[in-house]
Amino acid sequence: MQLFRVQDRDLDWLVRQPESAMGLQLVVGPDGMRLFQVVGGEVIYDPGGPDESLNLPPWMFEGAPESREAGFRDWLGGLPTAEVTLREGAVIPLRFVINPAGPFLPPPSPPLMIFGHLPYAGTCGEGQVFYRWEPFPSSRRIDQASGGILPGTFTAPASEVPFVASGFGAVGRFALPNLSPACWRWELRPPGGTIFR
Repeated sequence: MQLFRVQDRDLDWLVRQPESAMGLQLVVGPDGMRLFQVVGGEVIYDPGGPDESLNLPPWMFEGAPESREAGFRDWLGGLPTAEVTLREGAVIPLRFVINPAGPFLPPPSPPLMIFGHLPYAGTCGEGQVFYRWEPFPSSRRIDQASGGILPGTFTAPASEVPFVASGFGAVGRFALPNLSPACWRWELRPPGGTIFR
């Protein structure tokens, strides 16, 4: 698996697209054939490249939050830029196939909601808290200054916090398709009356 940085020209387009799962967007490339995994809105995972999966940078685990964020920015700046243009692609919802047998059939048209998630809608009460876990110390889906969050962003209720003791715990608890440890957590307090799905 090889890592690339998303091209600057694609960053704004990508952050306006919904997520496929928490911290992950699955993007079909312009040719309609290749699928790209975009993590945190900034890093593309290419499973066909050389294996870099065990080279976890120290900023993921060591130092004060400020130094870890600076370490992340240095690490991100050192990644090669992806040569693919994502703006012409389409972000698809995540689907699970358990024990596929025989040759793969063409995928069905995307469902209105992701299978396996409860299809409930609701309205936030005053003071209700949600959390979001990501593998990188800067979130492109949350405005840190205002606390605003983009539509189509995955979160979890506050009742999940006791079950997520580490970044790898978040990966396991939420069955995150990106296996990098999601060691960064944001607390979100939407205004009362905010609608969620």
